[in-house]
This record gives sequence, C-alpha cells and structure tokens, in this order.
Amino acid sequence: MGFHSCLCNGCGKPIIGHYALDRAPVWMTRVVAWMPDGSKIEGVYDGYGRAIPYTHHPMPFAKGPFLLDEDAQWVDVWHQECSHARHGGYEPARHADCQGWFFQGTLFHLTPMEES
Repeated sequence: MGFHSCLCNGCGKPIIGHYALDRAPVWMTRVVAWMPDGSKIEGVYDGYGRAIPYTHHPMPFAKGPFLLDEDAQWVDVWHQECSHARHGGYEPARHADCQGWFFQGTLFHLTPMEES
C-alpha cells in the first residue's frame, strides 16, 4: 500500500506524512491517536498508517504502531495541536482523499483549529 492518511477529528485537515515537510507545516505531521481500547499513541505520522514515537525520531527507518484498527479503519486521530479540544468519546477518523501527500501547499496556510 502506498501513502494514505486521514483527516484530523479536530480541524478536519489531513494528517500529513513527514516526507511532505517541504510542503506542509510541521504541526500537520504530529499526531495523537486514541485506540478502541482507550490507549493513546503520540508521534510523527509516517505517511503509511503509523505514528513514530518521538523517542524513535528521526527517520527514515523507525517503525511505530499503526493508527488503524483490526478492520483496517482509522482510529480516533487528531493533530497534536488540535487534540486539546477533544472531549472524550471515540470517533474513527475519516479517510483523506489527498493521501497525506497529493495536495497543494497553499491549502494549509491556516493554523490548527482556528479557521476550520
């Protein structure tokens, strides 16, 4: 499987893989995800469905836990900058058509949660 991504449950903008940092702000690559069992994962999104823990950064070969459940559905994923607005519950994230890679850089000039 190639690049794939989801939309942040806070601001609705895509979670961007770290490979696209030349075209997107850093905050769009940092994620917090809640798994169905209630556990929480934080890290840098790799573009392939995983969050690389900050302790394993820099890349390119670090591996982290997948942000998909056992049915290959996205878990409850937020940009780290947006996660302060989460009020509990569990909501699977929606698929991002841009795949976290195929986007125009001008689309992401807004700041997290402020103008979404």
